[in-house]
Amino acid sequence: MLKPAAYTFETLPTVLELLWELAKNDERNTNQHPEHPLRVLVDLAGFELTKPVNYNEAVFEVASQWFHDTNDLSPFEVLKPLLATESSSQSYQGYTLSFQPFALNTGVVMPLRERVVALAFQEVQQPDVRRAVAAIECLEAAMRYPSGMFGREVTKDERDRWTPSFVDTINRLGAVTTTVDLDPAVLVAVRKALSWHASYGPAATKEPAREVLRQLRDELADKIALIIHDGWGRLIFDRERDYEKAQAQVQARLKRAVDQLIENTDDAEVITLLEERLQVERAAFGGDKGNPGPLVGEVVKSRPSLAGHLVDAIVAGVASALTSVLPVALAVFAEQDDKAAFARARELLDLNEPWATRAVAQAWGWNRGRRPVLPKELDILVQFGADENIAVRQAPITVAQRFAEVDPGLAARLLAAVTFSDSPHLADELFACFGRHVGLAWDALDSTQQQSIQDQLILLDDIGQYSITGFLADRSAIDPEWVIAMLQMRVEVGEQLESRGDYRAMPFSFDNHLRVREHPDFEPWLRTLQLWIATKTDSWNRTEHGAELFKEVAQQYDSSVLAVLEGAINTGDMAQIESAAAILGKAPRTFIWQHHEFVDRSFRATEKVSEEAQQTLRSALWGATISGVRSGTPGQPFAEDIEQRDSSLRVAAAMPKGSASERFYLDMAASAQRSIESSIEDDEDDGRAW
Repeated sequence: MLKPAAYTFETLPTVLELLWELAKNDERNTNQHPEHPLRVLVDLAGFELTKPVNYNEAVFEVASQWFHDTNDLSPFEVLKPLLATESSSQSYQGYTLSFQPFALNTGVVMPLRERVVALAFQEVQQPDVRRAVAAIECLEAAMRYPSGMFGREVTKDERDRWTPSFVDTINRLGAVTTTVDLDPAVLVAVRKALSWHASYGPAATKEPAREVLRQLRDELADKIALIIHDGWGRLIFDRERDYEKAQAQVQARLKRAVDQLIENTDDAEVITLLEERLQVERAAFGGDKGNPGPLVGEVVKSRPSLAGHLVDAIVAGVASALTSVLPVALAVFAEQDDKAAFARARELLDLNEPWATRAVAQAWGWNRGRRPVLPKELDILVQFGADENIAVRQAPITVAQRFAEVDPGLAARLLAAVTFSDSPHLADELFACFGRHVGLAWDALDSTQQQSIQDQLILLDDIGQYSITGFLADRSAIDPEWVIAMLQMRVEVGEQLESRGDYRAMPFSFDNHLRVREHPDFEPWLRTLQLWIATKTDSWNRTEHGAELFKEVAQQYDSSVLAVLEGAINTGDMAQIESAAAILGKAPRTFIWQHHEFVDRSFRATEKVSEEAQQTLRSALWGATISGVRSGTPGQPFAEDIEQRDSSLRVAAAMPKGSASERFYLDMAASAQRSIESSIEDDEDDGRAW
């Protein structure tokens, strides 16, 4: 509603102010929400073919006044489109949405770009690191060459027109870093901003970018800030493509920083510095950025006593930011002194605080490496399996995955201890243990453990995850009774629920299909499932999900399946006919044309029973034929409708005159013809001018 109101210069400032107030308090992700006020602001700021540049200048005049706000959202998020080196416009015509990419005229947009860049250089010198880093990120956006949106070709001459501006920005950035006392986090942002040019840029930008990086201050706090932000060495990997060389450089950088950190520094001072730098990192780049784990792990490895002092500091509330790295510290400490680390972990668990339990679980789980499991530690891991926190329950699964090959008994005990019936994700992780990448044999579990897992699988809301369907597929070829009985029980559980909620008896789709066909008892199981459906045809769950189960077991509607269905129909029993109809309702769309002899025999058989039996069969076959997604060109009939009409007419001609089967196929053809005519009529001009 506000965006159209911004299309005049008189109303633009007011609309921008309103949108900015809304954007500051809207925590939604902009990608999923095109109506997000920040996205609207970005659209208004961007260059378009028919938008005059003085409109973009008007946006700048308003947005440049927003920097006094203390909100976390930076006005540079609105101003970045003014730094673009290419853009695109979109238009609608009829049913077509068109995107028209275009190059930007440097002579026209450069004055406005320079105003944004100048504002960014002012903000870089702010003592507020959040604002300073946002400014550096804006300058990084100002140094991106056009890439060719929507396949547009970018010539060398077009790229070269931007290079002088980029070189000027790089040199100015270098001057600021040597004359202004910038926070170490801001220097990290500078490294990120220049990384591409230093690694991949043309010679004109590569050399000055590398020179600025060489001259950057490199004191202890700078080293710590860089490693906290770039713990895995991504900025090094951007420069060095050889993995082993890059890894060696990352490790050497880490070792130098740690040696300098612990030299003539006690544990309390180390913890204070790490806490301070991590807080600044999160303020500058956001709470989910940075990875101090490698740094903390190396520090504890070099000075194991730090782990105990870190626990004390966190418990005392003087190092809360470092809570996230406590699992790493405990895990590395355990490699140095497992008994002392276990004692510290026990102290944390005795606090009965969720954060402490989660930290120990992650230390003993994800961060443990291949360290052997202590007897007392095993008892704790088993207890973790029943914790209310899903992240804590992940720990025994992780350990089971690590030790499945060398100690399957241990893995089995841990998996059987995990409560997963409330978490499809956790269940997926658990059943991954039985996949080829982990390789734990199902028979490694005793019958009680297997039953416990089956009971939970029955209650799980959704069993469609890849590892679960993979397990069921493999198991169905060996022990179809276990798999089919479990799936039948899921259907029966669904029947008993007053409200299904998120519970779905059968997966929406099987990523890994059942392999019952490989078992000698395949055909008896088809008959068993059909009879099971027939016992409760008044249940929607039984007919719908039971038919889905039958279809998944059958995999294809071949002679084996048709024999079972025809046998049920020929009994003349209405429940048997209804069960067969439910299964036929899941048949492929082309079934009635590929198996018209079966269709004719079935209509003859139901004709002897009742009109209800005929209608039940007819509805099922009709539904199967018109099911599925259709796509095509507006104003033209769907290919499926044409096939339905022509194939039905062809088969009808071969049916006995006046028979139920002939009427069925003629009705199918007539229905398709009506759809064809409707799709053509819907595209006629309705008189609109838009």
